[in-house]
Amino acid sequence: MNGYNLGNERHRKLYSALARDDIQKEQFWQEFKESAERRNKIVHKRANVSKAEAEASLKAATDFVAHLKQ
Repeated sequence: MNGYNLGNERHRKLYSALARDDIQKEQFWQEFKESAERRNKIVHKRANVSKAEAEASLKAATDFVAHLKQ
């Protein structure tokens, strides 16, 4: 498997199986997926995002890390 992004469905399935964590059912998951897609567009296509989109990604990442700390 290439990469580490849990926004990738194959990676998420492996994580869920190993950690026994159905993370995709968490409230923040959709925002996290959108943030991962946004990140890929920025890195690979040089996309620009608005302040609101950047703040949404920050919140998704913060919620994701908080979930992992539980």
